[in-house]
Amino acid sequence: MEIWKIAILTDDIPAARALYVDKLGMKVLQEINTGDTGMALMLDAGPIVLEIIPSPLFASISDLHQVGLHHMSFKVEDVDRTSQDWKSQGITVITEPFFPSPGIQAAFFEGGPGVILQLFQSELTN
Repeated sequence: MEIWKIAILTDDIPAARALYVDKLGMKVLQEINTGDTGMALMLDAGPIVLEIIPSPLFASISDLHQVGLHHMSFKVEDVDRTSQDWKSQGITVITEPFFPSPGIQAAFFEGGPGVILQLFQSELTN
């Protein structure tokens, strides 16, 4: 079984589009009209789809508005260089690049309300 899609609920679709499409370069695969709640986005995030959903869509279903996802990780060849690039685009830094364990480097950024983005580089895996 493979992950096909990750969904993020947001109160600000334009800000999410600015981050994921304009700054991170993801392509919009589809815009979905969700009626009175606005517009959802399906984005090409490599081997998976990232779905950005207006939070009012699930407002009446409390069991679908739960804590769970900690961060989304982007595997990169150079955390330092990519971190500088993201900062220059105005993406807010949570942690500067660091080594959580030997052979692994990471940095964390804000990915919108309630979402954390990670840059990940490892000598241990491809």
